[in-house]
Amino acid sequence: MYKVVQIPQTLDKEFNTEVMYKEVVRTGINPEICLWYMTKESTKDIYNSILTDACIDIIFDLKERTIFIGATKTSTVKLKSSDPFDFMGIRLRPGVAYHIFPKIKMSDCFTNRQFTNENTPELKSLMKIFDLKDRNAKQELIYEFLDHYTPVIDNDWVNIID
Repeated sequence: MYKVVQIPQTLDKEFNTEVMYKEVVRTGINPEICLWYMTKESTKDIYNSILTDACIDIIFDLKERTIFIGATKTSTVKLKSSDPFDFMGIRLRPGVAYHIFPKIKMSDCFTNRQFTNENTPELKSLMKIFDLKDRNAKQELIYEFLDHYTPVIDNDWVNIID
């Protein structure tokens, strides 16, 4: 079973008081490890330490109405935020991103927001998420998108890491 890898609330105490962070894990074998939500309403400076976990994330900036592919390289990234934000993300299982984005070299995802809904056709189908108000409806849209890729998962490999 997957254990939370991104644990920002333990890496920075201020983060825990200013940011709501939650992960949702579906049962069964799925292309994603989890969906996650991260929201901050204050303008107080906070730091978010993002750990390297070998996963590619599809990140939804719900305030800016953009979608991008995110990844960390080989070390922890510490980001500072002063402004309010509202993010939702999909943490993909290692290897799944290649099947969703076959034309993208995954090592190129380390550049911040290089691949967005503007230049990545696979992400354009998810743009309707910004028209949905209900969090459950957003999750269902994401699950429908991801379920298309379930057949590419190597169940034996997943059982080893779970």
